[in-house]
Amino acid sequence: MRTRATWNELALATGASLKIVPTEPLYEPLIQNDMLSAHWSEAMAFFGHNVERSSGISGGSTDMGNISQVIPSIHPWVSVPGADVPIHSQDFAAVPNTPIAYRVMFESAIAMGWTVAGLMADDAQTQQFLNAAESRRTLIANEGAA
Repeated sequence: MRTRATWNELALATGASLKIVPTEPLYEPLIQNDMLSAHWSEAMAFFGHNVERSSGISGGSTDMGNISQVIPSIHPWVSVPGADVPIHSQDFAAVPNTPIAYRVMFESAIAMGWTVAGLMADDAQTQQFLNAAESRRTLIANEGAA
């Protein structure tokens, strides 16, 4: 907000006008589905990974929030044991190309499959998931009609 105020003040001081036009899509807040998260955590615990809940994503942005507004979702994070450099850094680029990183990626892929299988194996949870998805779809459709 301070940047916008500064630009407004500069425009005023120079007699110019300022119009700020968004050029990027809005990133909606991420909604993590507790039921899917529980299945994910159970699957990752099977492989011996720490499944303590964290505060979730902090900083940055993801369009996964937009998806989670429409359909119940999770955006799980996994870590590579021994990785001690910041993600999205040049040093991190080499981290995923290690045997342990490939093992974690493989286990994560299996865990995601088990997450869906666990949900689908329970008729009540499957119906709850479908109801939540339909509820969000209806809400979004009604907002669009308003």
